[in-house]
Amino acid sequence: MLLAGAFDKYYNIMNFAPQGGQYTEVQSFVYLVANAFVVIAVGISVAMLAFGFLQIATSSGDPKSVEKAQRALLWGAVGLLVSLLAFVLKTVLLNAAGVSGVN
Repeated sequence: MLLAGAFDKYYNIMNFAPQGGQYTEVQSFVYLVANAFVVIAVGISVAMLAFGFLQIATSSGDPKSVEKAQRALLWGAVGLLVSLLAFVLKTVLLNAAGVSGVN
């Protein structure tokens, strides 16, 4: 039952049920997967940014370490941008298709 309670909380957090609307189980699953992808991608991007900042802080001015940290920061920022654009694109496409109440 503990797993079922955790899933219910996750279900509500991911917000794939519309306000006042009804979806099939397949549509709900697709929205869950899309939202989960965005959440996981944002988490990985933020971790990459934190790793890059930590590398810069501990590089002691070593040019090779600073370059490696800058690459980590760049790809962390790119990952964050791509995942946020994916969320926006999903929302825009669903609204254009007439699906209301989905975040």
